Amino acid sequence: MPENREAVTLFLGLETQWRTNDWTGKRIGIDYGVIGAVATMMGITMTPLLFDDLRLMEAAALEVINA
Repeated sequence: MPENREAVTLFLGLETQWRTNDWTGKRIGIDYGVIGAVATMMGITMTPLLFDDLRLMEAAALEVINA
């Protein structure tokens, strides 16, 4: 849907910014410290709603990736 374009674009832009568990190698989440910088470089304005959307996608992705 068009209203999700920025969230999906940013989520995909963060594909190399996942933190992993040192022992298992499993992904544990996106490195939140880089989200603002990546959004700025992509010309995306961060908002609380956009952050919530990222967190929803992150949780769904973790369920699939670590299944």
